[in-house]
Amino acid sequence: MLQDVATLARNNPSFRYFVFTNLKDLNAPGWIPITKNLDGLTRMITKSRYGKFLAWKDALLTNCEVVFYLDGWYTIHKSSVTYRRIANEVKSHPSGMGQYLHPSEGGITREMEKIVRLRKDTAENMNKTIAWLKQQPDFSENCTLYTNYAFAYSIESSSFQKSSQFFWETYSTEDASWRDQPLWCYVLDHLNVTPMKLTTNLFQPAFERMGHAGHKYTSRNSKPINV
Repeated sequence: MLQDVATLARNNPSFRYFVFTNLKDLNAPGWIPITKNLDGLTRMITKSRYGKFLAWKDALLTNCEVVFYLDGWYTIHKSSVTYRRIANEVKSHPSGMGQYLHPSEGGITREMEKIVRLRKDTAENMNKTIAWLKQQPDFSENCTLYTNYAFAYSIESSSFQKSSQFFWETYSTEDASWRDQPLWCYVLDHLNVTPMKLTTNLFQPAFERMGHAGHKYTSRNSKPINV
């Protein structure tokens, strides 16, 4: 179940709380549900990424100045002071977006190996992603990895709009990994986009809401990937 934000919504009338969902009867106090017809997609994970990367396209968000995205198992803080400060910083940043650096070391390939080892995707899917990346003439093993559990962007950021649209055109084919960090790493590097580095703790994890066996989706018999 999502965090109850009804009180937050009342106390912060300039903030709105949107949730993209396929459930018409979702119990989400304080949230404004948005449903999209994504029947052309087969993976539920892919469908969940639509709101993550393309929320800026929805008419309900056009009057928003800054969008803060967070995965559903994170909790929003009660005070709005920090969000207002970060929103202003994001709007004034050349990229118009802010992200947390990924703690992973060893480059994008090591991160993909880790994804398979931790059973967050299959070796088959990850090998397809690796093959696609190696076909790109400007692919760099040293592209900067960011975490995507939370980020912020100006609704008018051309950098985010171009990046997310480019990302979606490949990701939505569902012909490779369902993890979004490796492809997002390449996309930002390809488009020469450098987000503002977020360092402030904007959201608090609520592990009891994580589900999906701690985000492990594959069997224990996953094969190693080809690098």
